[in-house]
Amino acid sequence: MTGPVSYPSERRLVALACRLLAMEGLAETTLGHVSLRVDDTHCLVRGRRASEHGLLFTTADDIVLVDLGGNLHPGEPPVSLPSELLKAMGEGPVCLLRGHGLAAAGQSLARAVLAAIDVDALARLTVTCLQMQRPLTEIDPGDYRDLPVFGQDYYDQVWRFYAAKAERICPG
Repeated sequence: MTGPVSYPSERRLVALACRLLAMEGLAETTLGHVSLRVDDTHCLVRGRRASEHGLLFTTADDIVLVDLGGNLHPGEPPVSLPSELLKAMGEGPVCLLRGHGLAAAGQSLARAVLAAIDVDALARLTVTCLQMQRPLTEIDPGDYRDLPVFGQDYYDQVWRFYAAKAERICPG
C-alpha cells in the first residue's frame, strides 16, 4: 500500500471508541489504545504522542495507519505503539493484561468495545462478591440453554446508546 491513505470515517469511529472507553472508566488519562483493521495488512490505531491530552479527548487526527507489525504507514506522524499486543491476544476476543487492563477484539469495533465493557462489568461484580465474602459459583452448563441469545440488532442498539452518550458528553 503506497500513497496517501485517509479512511476519515474509520478514524472518527476509532476516536469515538477511545472517548467512549475513557468515559466508561476503562481507560484512564493517556493510557490505552483502540485499533480497527481496515484491510488484510493494515489497521488504524490510536498511538500516544508527547502532545496528547488523553483518550477522553481523542480526535480523528490522533489516529494513525499502521501495518500489522506496528510499522507506521508513510506520511503518518510518529507515535508510540504496543508491539506485543497482537501476539498476546491470539485468537481470543478478550485478553487480560497483567498490570495493564484488557484488550478486546471483535467482528467490528463496536463488538470489541462492548466486549471490553462487559468484561469490565463482570470483573467489578466479581470483586464486589469477593469483598462481600460471597462464593463465586459457576453456571451449570445445562443452564446456558436458558440464557437469551442476543442478535446483531441488540448489539447495534447498545452501540448506538454508548456512541450517542460519548458524543454528548465528550464530543470529538
